[in-house]
Amino acid sequence: MVERGVVREFGEQLQGTCIVYPIGDNGVPARVEAVVDTGFAGYLTLRQNIINELGLTQISSIRAFFADGRSAECSVYLLRLEWQGELRTVEVASLEGHPLIGMALLRGSELRMMVEDEGVIEITPFDQL
Repeated sequence: MVERGVVREFGEQLQGTCIVYPIGDNGVPARVEAVVDTGFAGYLTLRQNIINELGLTQISSIRAFFADGRSAECSVYLLRLEWQGELRTVEVASLEGHPLIGMALLRGSELRMMVEDEGVIEITPFDQL
């Protein structure tokens, strides 16, 4: 299944976003808009309030390093996620700010992006190319 999103203009910047569908430990699904971030090596980040709503249990913590040189300790959780037509279990880091889709979630996919306001994003599994 091809995931689709849109590129939007935020001030002077363009950001590509896709909708992800995490499923909480409490069985409650959510709908979250996340920025596609090829500079992020992990699977996904979510704000702590979303993690709390999903009823996730912390499994570890990591030190996150940011492009501006800052670093921070982040809690890590396991999360079930509907992605490319499959239910997957992935690690999600708790970070404030806009949720992020990282390279680990994009692995095995082709990312196509029309980099302009209202441009189209398509994330296609290799076996569907």
